[in-house]
Amino acid sequence: NNTTRNCGGGLTPWNSFISCEEWKRGDCWQVAADPSSPNYLKPQKTMIGERMGGRFESVATDDRNKQSPVFFATEDSSFGAMRRFQATSRGWNSLHIDGEMSYLLIVDDKNFEWTKNLTAARESAYAYYQNSEGISFNNGTLYFTTKSTQKMFVLDLESLTYTLDTTGLNFQGKGSFNAMPDQVIGGDKRFLYLTESGGSTPGVYAR
Repeated sequence: NNTTRNCGGGLTPWNSFISCEEWKRGDCWQVAADPSSPNYLKPQKTMIGERMGGRFESVATDDRNKQSPVFFATEDSSFGAMRRFQATSRGWNSLHIDGEMSYLLIVDDKNFEWTKNLTAARESAYAYYQNSEGISFNNGTLYFTTKSTQKMFVLDLESLTYTLDTTGLNFQGKGSFNAMPDQVIGGDKRFLYLTESGGSTPGVYAR
């Protein structure tokens, strides 16, 4: 109730769910599905959406630092800058208090950085990663898809470099993004699974 166009979202390390609203005034809500949780049936808007509204899509978490996990959120918009929220604590409340927010800025065809300049990040999104969709994290690497350019970005969070995947041998059966790559799942497994949103050959692809 009282939400609009809930999209991909993502799990937190403490087994709650972040549900993203994909519309111009959307937000990212934390939801407890476990009836034994004190937060059951008490969803809350998180700091990820910054209360400013956006067409939010999906969330992934870098939980290597157990004291301050990092959350990444995509936005399905031409100027949808990826958000990086570093919490200052752990658990349910960490998503509802101030942390450090930054945004993805693509520097060139190899390098990226995190900036606090949202305008610059929006311009970067328009130039490089419009309409970002699914996102997944595994062992220092962040994967996310862009449906406009039909690509998957592979970000090395340690070296601040990236590569792009389109089609070919990296995909089992030489699958391709003929339409719009969408959700990405399975970052802690051997394979990443990707879905397509439309086109004449929609399906599930594996990398």
